[in-house]
Amino acid sequence: MRDLTVSFCFKTKSVTFSRWLQGILAKGDVFPRELARRLEIQADSDGEAIDFVKQILIDIAAEDSGINPDVARKSFRERFGGSHA
Repeated sequence: MRDLTVSFCFKTKSVTFSRWLQGILAKGDVFPRELARRLEIQADSDGEAIDFVKQILIDIAAEDSGINPDVARKSFRERFGGSHA
């Protein structure tokens, strides 16, 4: 199985983007690192580029869940493994 492969064992037939992203980020930075590399994100360091990609993904998940990502919501961000402010 490849690093970016995610397996879900849910009884439901669909998974929200937010839930999928939580599963991906729980595995580590493989997915955000690959996105940062392929999108050629310009940053001072790889870590900064990865954090930027994580922030964008979390914002997309927030919007998909009906949450305004511009309003500080630490509890939502903490579900993704940190306070990516």
